Formats: sequence, C-alpha cells, structure tokens
Amino acid sequence: MGNFVKNTGSNFNGAVSVTGNLTTTGSATVGGDLTITGDDIVMTTNTAGHLLVADGNNYNPAAVSGDATLAGTGALTLANTAVTAASYTNTSLTVDAKGRLTAASSGTAGASAGFAIAMAVAL
Repeated sequence: MGNFVKNTGSNFNGAVSVTGNLTTTGSATVGGDLTITGDDIVMTTNTAGHLLVADGNNYNPAAVSGDATLAGTGALTLANTAVTAASYTNTSLTVDAKGRLTAASSGTAGASAGFAIAMAVAL
C-alpha cells in the first residue's frame, strides 16, 4: 500500500482522488456534502438493532427502545399487549393513550333501542 502525502501547504485545493483505502488515525472534517457510493457505513460501534440518531451535533448509534425492538435485518417488532388475538362479540374494549388495545372481552347482547321502543309501545 502506498502513502497519501501532501508535500506543501496545509490544504488540498481542488479534487483529490484516492484509489484504495484512505485511513486516518484522527478526525476527518468534510466541509461540503459527503457522498457514499457504497451501501455500508462501517463503525467500530456498529450494533445490531441500533439506528443512527442525531443529537443536534452528531449522529450516534442508539438502540430502539420503548414498545418496539429492531432486528439487524430491519424488522420492527411491536411489544405484545394483554389482548389475545381473537374475534370478539359485543365487545368491551380498553384502549391506552397510545391507541393500543390493553383489554378486550366478549359481552352479552343487550336489547336494541328499537326493541326497547317497541316494547314500551306494546305495553
């Protein structure tokens, strides 16, 4: 592997082309846009199930937390609630502040409004 050397001055002016790897032991600053033509960003902190999240100054890997998990394949899994997947009849539901069903049960059929009116008229 050859060396990438700037012989004079403190800055490169114009385009610089590097064939192969460009490695630095310190920080690198890009004053313009950074274009990545490959499909990977490799960092020593890569961890499955993490996203790059901006904190106002930097992008840092952060684990998905709360009511969901994220697999390294990108599959998002929502946490289960206490409700069993089923078909409910004359249902009584409880919904939390996030719109999730937290309780469900089948009830008994009550008298419809039309039936109650018909019975009142008949009596």
